[in-house]
Amino acid sequence: MRFLRSRGALATALVLCVWPSGASAITNGQEDAGRHPSVGALVSHDGRDRKKHLICSGTLISPTVFLTAAHCLGGEPSNLYVSFDAFVGAPDVGPEVKLHPGTAVAHPQFVDETAPGDTHDVAVIRLDPPVEGIAPAVLAGEQELARVPGSDHELVGYGREGKTRTGFFGGGGRRFAFGAFSALEDFKLVLDQRGTIGGTCNGDSGGPVLRRDTSTVLAVTSDGDLDCAVNGIYYRVDTASARDFLDEFVTLPAPAPAPAPGSGAPASGAPAGPPSPATTTAPPPVRFGLRARFTRTRRGARVRTLRVSGLPADSVVELRCRPPKSRPRSCPISRRSVRPATAVELRSLLRRRILPRGTVLQVRVFAAGAAARSVRFTVKRRGRVTRQG
Repeated sequence: MRFLRSRGALATALVLCVWPSGASAITNGQEDAGRHPSVGALVSHDGRDRKKHLICSGTLISPTVFLTAAHCLGGEPSNLYVSFDAFVGAPDVGPEVKLHPGTAVAHPQFVDETAPGDTHDVAVIRLDPPVEGIAPAVLAGEQELARVPGSDHELVGYGREGKTRTGFFGGGGRRFAFGAFSALEDFKLVLDQRGTIGGTCNGDSGGPVLRRDTSTVLAVTSDGDLDCAVNGIYYRVDTASARDFLDEFVTLPAPAPAPAPGSGAPASGAPAGPPSPATTTAPPPVRFGLRARFTRTRRGARVRTLRVSGLPADSVVELRCRPPKSRPRSCPISRRSVRPATAVELRSLLRRRILPRGTVLQVRVFAAGAAARSVRFTVKRRGRVTRQG
């Protein structure tokens, strides 16, 4: 989630990167106090390189390479900064903060962090000059999460501390928490953050998931529900896809040897943790009913019905509207989340507005212990609407 800068009602938008989520950093966490010196803040600027602001988190993985999430770079200049100060401010970064300049490079196949499957949500900042005096973190070996998926994880970032009825609070300081394992997917790690369990929020995007009590990076913070209250979703860096990209910038560790059959020993370099869960494959998606009807017009499509029903308890429904580049203000909202009992009508959030060609509506449902499910509607020519998911 990126750290979204507040501009009136804009502050209600989310990434696992801009400032709606993750901030004094990490929900239900604690001050880092020097525990993770290689974790830093990703800082952007106003284009004139005057006013600077926090957008995401990340990890130093070599003296010249800072690992973060690709979605953090959307709409940002290519020349960015990194800071390893314990506190940088949120969202504005003051002149007293020590900054390291760098050039951003996102995975060329990244499109959207909310997409199913391989989102390619990984990026690096190439630092020049190299960072001195900070020991870089270590990348996980190939498929390391698959070998010991249920071990404790540490989450680190500069994002929001949580949300109340009046909005998100905290942010700008490095904090950490211990994440609770929920599920392992082919390209993503899902952690539970309900109640008082530690999790990530706006501004924590790009920050690391570490093997507990080590400096081994298993994944980067990528996505989650808008309220930072159900699940955190993390893009794995131990897959062949992520490693192929990172191999251009750093020397990758060799695959760790698998433990001997029946030994129960963790992979080399990993501390002993709780027993692995019996099932480590992707969890079943949350099941719900979706009714959607659209009226076609020459200018686009109007939503007549957009109703979600049959929701499990404690679920969160998120509606996202992405306008076409030619009509950037055509969506009445960017993202909104609701906590329905069993059903919810979402049409009212769109204010009966006609959505022009190129608009994408996305309905996402988060529930504990299940993979988030997403359904997308895209407005085509003459108001025709296609559905995916």
